[in-house]
Parts: sequence; C-alpha cells; structure tokens
Amino acid sequence: MRLVKVFLFLSLTLLSCQLFAQSNPALSNTIKIGALYNMSGNLAGFGIPSAKGAELAVNLINQQGGILGKPVELVLEDASSDVTIAKNKAQLLASNNQIPISIGLNSTDMVMAIMPPIDKAGKIFLTSGSTSETLLNYYPQSLFFVPFSDSSQARAAAEFAGLQLDAKTALVIYDKNSEYTNDLESTFSSSFTHHDGKILGEIGYTTGDYLLTEIMASIKPLFNQANVIYLASGPVEAPFQINTLRSAGYKGPIIGPDSFANPMLIKEAGRSSNNVYFTSHAYLDPTTPNKQTLAFMQQYKQAYGDYPYSPFSALGYDAVFLAAKAITIANSIDPNKVKQALLSINNYEGATGSISYNTGNHIPTKTVYIIGINNGAYTLSALLIIKPKDKSSEI
Repeated sequence: MRLVKVFLFLSLTLLSCQLFAQSNPALSNTIKIGALYNMSGNLAGFGIPSAKGAELAVNLINQQGGILGKPVELVLEDASSDVTIAKNKAQLLASNNQIPISIGLNSTDMVMAIMPPIDKAGKIFLTSGSTSETLLNYYPQSLFFVPFSDSSQARAAAEFAGLQLDAKTALVIYDKNSEYTNDLESTFSSSFTHHDGKILGEIGYTTGDYLLTEIMASIKPLFNQANVIYLASGPVEAPFQINTLRSAGYKGPIIGPDSFANPMLIKEAGRSSNNVYFTSHAYLDPTTPNKQTLAFMQQYKQAYGDYPYSPFSALGYDAVFLAAKAITIANSIDPNKVKQALLSINNYEGATGSISYNTGNHIPTKTVYIIGINNGAYTLSALLIIKPKDKSSEI
C-alpha cells in the first residue's frame, strides 16, 4: 500500500512539474515553434515539402546554437487534409503556453478554420502557403503571411505583361466559382488597365471545365486581338486548358498564377507550355541569382538527397527562420513581443527572396518571381519587388 502511495505521489509531482513548466514558458529547456501541415490526405503534396523545409530550418538553427541559448523544437501536427482534424490540432498548439507562434498550411479554407483558437489565445499564426488577403479581414492581429498575396502576384503579372512583354491588350480567363481566381482576375484587370493596357474580356468558366467548352465560343474570336492571356485557374485544370487554348489557335503568351508551379504542368501540357509564364514564390534552379535560394537548395540536397522541387519547401524554411528571428529580436516568447518584433523585420533575405513587414502590414513586401517555360525548361523571366496592396488603392 505504501508503494502505491509513493508511486501516486511521484506521478502527481511529475504531472505538476509538467503543468508548471507549460504555464511558465521561461522554464522550458527548448524554444517551441508550432507547425500545422497536411502530412497526409489529398493536400499532402503541399504539406510534406513545406514541413521538410521547416524541419531543415530547425536543424540548421540548432547547429548554430538555437535561439536565446536554447535548442528549437518544431511541434509538428498533421492536419490530415481534414478541416475537423486541423481544428483539433490547432487547439492543441494554441493551448500550449510554450508555443508563442505556429507556422503552416497552404489552404485558405483550412487557415480560416483553424484561426479561432489561435486568435483567442493571443498567439501568432504565420501561414507559409495561403495567399488570400480576405483572411486578414477576420484575423488582423494574429495572422501573418510568408508568401505574397493574391493581389501582389496579380499586380506583378500585369506589370510583367505590360512593361516587359509590351502587351497592350489582354484576355482574362478565370474560374468564376473560386475566390482565389476571382481575386486574381479582378486585380490583374485593374492593374493592367492602370499600365495603359486594354482588357478585351473577363470571361469566367465553371469549375471543372478542363477544356473551356462552355466559353470557347466567347474567347476564340478574341485570340487575334489578345497580346496576352491571363489564365487564373487551379493546378489540375491549367495544363489541359493551356493545351485547349493552343489547339484552338492561340499562339501568344499565357500568364498564370502560382498554381502553375506544378511539375506536372510541363509533362501534361507538353509543347503547349512554350511561351507560358507564371508568378512563383521562388526560383529553385542552380542558376538562381538569389544566394540565399541557392544556399537553401544545397542544404536541402545535403539533408534529403535531392534538390527541392516545390516552392512551398522554401516557404516552410523561411517561415521558421522568420519566427526564430522575431523571437530573437523580442528576446522573449511572449506572443505580443514576438508580434511587434515580426513587424520590425525589414529586408530579410530568405530562400524566397526579400521579405519586409516594417510597413505595418501583415502581408510582406517581397520578391515575386516570374518564371517562363520554353522547350520543357523553366527560366527566370523577371524579379519584381511588390508591396502589399493599400486598402485605398485598386492597383
């Protein structure tokens, strides 16, 4: 009986110490950064490379001595491509007082779903993949972006079309049922017009119309007049729609968003992908002019055996380094101090380019890469530094 009492006493003492350490973050032996990625399910193609980039960054930081004299621990949770599971995992991260900031997720819908507990707890979530500014309408204090926003990439595409391709006219084709593509369409059109271009038409198709069947009669008569087509579509439809546009007779440049950064696009579109351009978060090629990108690629290859293929791996990597930099500047894991430190970051040179939050905007001023495709290979066509859209401006 006495042994049972001693065992219970020791168990309760251990539990009390664990709870006390969690409620007193300064007593923790590690600096914890939360991470929520889809490591399984239909979104794992985005989540796994992102998490690998994040884990690489943690290992490198620890090799350099950690943060504030302590090793960094990545508390990685699998959202399983399921909104309900993601909500539960977000609650775990939010309730852990040793975690001031979490990173992750590439889906706007999932970020929207997981934010309530994080926001309520006064914590920070640094999305390394979602690009919709709409999220900030709901969580303006607790949410930060590592990637550029949809309006930033659409404005970069319009600037590239008008100033570097010298396009005077554009035809805009977009998925009318997607918030992502609707945002891209409206911003591209207003920005292209600002650069003295003319929009011949903004024509929407229904999600799943891979061959643009329902709108072909409307768009084909405009091909001869269009100096460029802006195609705002998802990663699955894009290769088929590019093939369709080429087969229907359009030979000019086609510009798309970051959804075109899909290794299957060249394979599935074949020669039709020539003279196609898209906005990207990184240029993962040994010829990249960005020294930090090249260093990341070499580190990634040393760790995993191959060069990274997905820009989301670079975003996950940058997310960890930004979180670490903010904690270091704050000299604290207090979420409010970390938040203010994030807002002081200016011209941080990461794997995805230059990143600044010092304008007070939670969407960074950062590099947008314009990638071109010719003869089955990617080339860097332009580097643009784009500030987040001012709420009073349409361009």
